[in-house]
Amino acid sequence: MSFVHRRWKGRWIVGVSILHVIVGLGFAIETLAGMAGRGWFGSLEGVRDAFTVWFLAMSPALFAIGILTDRIEADGAPVPLAASLALLAMLVFILSLQPANGGWLILPAALAMLLSRKATA
Repeated sequence: MSFVHRRWKGRWIVGVSILHVIVGLGFAIETLAGMAGRGWFGSLEGVRDAFTVWFLAMSPALFAIGILTDRIEADGAPVPLAASLALLAMLVFILSLQPANGGWLILPAALAMLLSRKATA
């Protein structure tokens, strides 16, 4: 069984999502504390607060993508082409705007999803 066919892509994405939230909390603890001090609801004030929310909101989304990918891999099926392309499109968008970020960590799994699909077709 080739590397692209092995069951690792979903687990990889789950791991990246956990790392994402750890890094996010590490960088954003003061921002989150400020938002909590303002009563939390409706507490966004500026770009830093919005960036923090967006960054941390991506973690559960990535976690869900990883869990679903792992479930599909466990069943021995390829990840649907539309899902693989959507993940890759998101990465291209993010990495084109900010090349120096952790989005590169998702790229191996996204490419492997496409390659495993092609190899099974």
